[in-house]
Amino acid sequence: MLEANKKHNSMLTCAIRPAGIVGEKDRTGMTDGLLQTAAHAPDWQLHFQLGEGNNLFDCTYVGNVAFALAIAGEGLLQTYSRTAAGGAAPMDYEKIDGEAFIVTNDSPTYFWDLARYVWTLYGRTVSLNKVWQLSEGFLLPIGALAEMSTYITGRKTKMTRQSVKYATMARYFSCDKLKRRCGYTPLVGLEEGLARAVKSFVQNERAEKAAPVADKKVQ
Repeated sequence: MLEANKKHNSMLTCAIRPAGIVGEKDRTGMTDGLLQTAAHAPDWQLHFQLGEGNNLFDCTYVGNVAFALAIAGEGLLQTYSRTAAGGAAPMDYEKIDGEAFIVTNDSPTYFWDLARYVWTLYGRTVSLNKVWQLSEGFLLPIGALAEMSTYITGRKTKMTRQSVKYATMARYFSCDKLKRRCGYTPLVGLEEGLARAVKSFVQNERAEKAAPVADKKVQ
């Protein structure tokens, strides 16, 4: 994307890099993973926590990602019109084309607080005084054994070294560059975005349960 900047008929490009997209109709990403756990995991499983729980994590509501794309695109068009008319090129501190921008909800939160918030919205409340904390060092070998079992038996498992690292790593970013150069600000807060995602998931669940048996076989 960035390599294409100014190479094809003076086309301007930039890159928008979202962190942890959440929102409605997510069927493969983070939202779906948390809600599938809420829908199917036994109560005891929800009370296990991987790591100390102090790892900050960034999520971005899908509508805010769309907004970031729109305002970045508008900025590129303004830059193109300005330079095409003979105007001065943007200064380095205001340049959009050829640049990469991170977009987040600008509200990092602790990963396990986020997970339990989503589960609570779904109706699965976790009692914090009953949470069992498991260390990353203890779980990584277990994840490796689970992966070996999957390789041997062909039966997939959610416990892998990657899933352990993902649930215990600190993963948050600054979107200040996008805010300064494109005027970005999140339109939908994280709590509202997660609430919308849960509502969409629940509606889809109900629709699938209400679907005739013949329709389910076709799917």
